[in-house]
Amino acid sequence: MVSISPTQMGNLTTIEAVVPAVKGNIEVALKREAASFGLKLVSPKDTKAVVGIPQDNGWCIVKVAVNGKTVWQNGKPDQAARGLVCKGQDERYCRFEVGPGTWEFSARYECTARLT
Repeated sequence: MVSISPTQMGNLTTIEAVVPAVKGNIEVALKREAASFGLKLVSPKDTKAVVGIPQDNGWCIVKVAVNGKTVWQNGKPDQAARGLVCKGQDERYCRFEVGPGTWEFSARYECTARLT
């Protein structure tokens, strides 16, 4: 099982990596914008991965779409996608388990920080 749970991107807006694995290369691309986050995963045959969509301080996930289909909305699973299982949400991540293939995650955030 592969775990992909990005923590901090600093000032970077995009990151791409290819990690060699026993069953083939695992490709990951991350893209961060002001109120959105994108993650593309390409995983080889006979693999599973847990993908964590990060929640930043003061921001919460409003919606997650995978391959163009909404799978998480307003704090709960919305629809099922073939090969994807929602694993829940905690204070740091909204997690999904996926099988082999290409997975494009797109998350939209909402600011929850209060101004004083």
